[in-house]
Amino acid sequence: MCAIGFAKTRKAVIEKLGNVKFATLIDPSVIISKNVTIEEGAIICGGTIITIDITIGRHVLINLDCTVGHKAVLRDFVTLYPSVNIGGITEIGECTEIGTGTQII
Repeated sequence: MCAIGFAKTRKAVIEKLGNVKFATLIDPSVIISKNVTIEEGAIICGGTIITIDITIGRHVLINLDCTVGHKAVLRDFVTLYPSVNIGGITEIGECTEIGTGTQII
């Protein structure tokens, strides 16, 4: 796994490593609804809620106490810092970093 917070740095390190298989880590306190796709290398921290029909890309880092609304897409290498709330039907592009406490409607 690669837990580097800065998205572009995390991507560069993983690309340098080449063909390596990464674990996906999900804290046991995370609430995940049905029909959620979580790709390799994702890290989802405690207190997070992932609602229905979500796509979480490769090596996404979701920090403590975040909420991701229905039909959201988080592309590869996205970083959500603590307490981010993302509303439904939202797409977050590759290597995007969303700062602590941000709310996206």
